Amino acid sequence: MMLDGVVPFDYDNLCRQWSDDEATSEGWTELRLALGGRNGWWFLDPRQLEGFDGGPMWCFGQRSQAKLCVTPVGPGFEIYDTEADEEMSFDLIGDLVAWLDDHEPADLSPLLQQFLDPG
Repeated sequence: MMLDGVVPFDYDNLCRQWSDDEATSEGWTELRLALGGRNGWWFLDPRQLEGFDGGPMWCFGQRSQAKLCVTPVGPGFEIYDTEADEEMSFDLIGDLVAWLDDHEPADLSPLLQQFLDPG
């Protein structure tokens, strides 16, 4: 199981495999920097899921029920909100982070919330 902010040692190589261009490759780096230390976010490494035919993505929420999924697309970013069944695009990482600050679900499971905020 991947912990919040933990990425595989070959993260950059893995993401380059799924990048169509240099801008998308740079987007993966920006996502790691923006989401890697953010509570509730984790990196889905497709090699860990037998039979999964999608690519890597950053996810928010429980492992089996991600609420948000983010990937770079060209020079921008796409986020999928699973609860609203909506996809949105952002040109800049700052715009994506601002949207997350306003819309990121706060209703994590009690156990995950306790793990993230043991205080």
